[in-house]
Amino acid sequence: MHQRPGRKRTLLIRLDEAEHATVAEGARRAGLTPAGFAATAAVRTAQGIDLAADITWREALHELIQARTQIRRYAVNVNQITAALNDGVGAPPWTQHAILTTTAAVHRLDTAAAAALMRRRT
Repeated sequence: MHQRPGRKRTLLIRLDEAEHATVAEGARRAGLTPAGFAATAAVRTAQGIDLAADITWREALHELIQARTQIRRYAVNVNQITAALNDGVGAPPWTQHAILTTTAAVHRLDTAAAAALMRRRT
């Protein structure tokens, strides 16, 4: 989240290449610039807030949204397969692919939900 108006105070930090790459990756995952990520991480750490947990939560939410989309597509596919079977046409040729895609989406949803539950316990 970009602040407007911009922050007025500057804090210079020096990083080696590996540290900079790590910060840049964390910023990408959080949807921030590297400077914004460093500022957010510094402030939240000083406040005792775990920024890594926040990023993990965002990733889990993104995974759940993707899985939900796949589940909705599955519902459409099931309706189309059912209509074809009811019309006596037989199962469409993409039925097997729909089943495999749905199984994978449900597995991703289960994994994301289990991970979220485990994080809440700790």
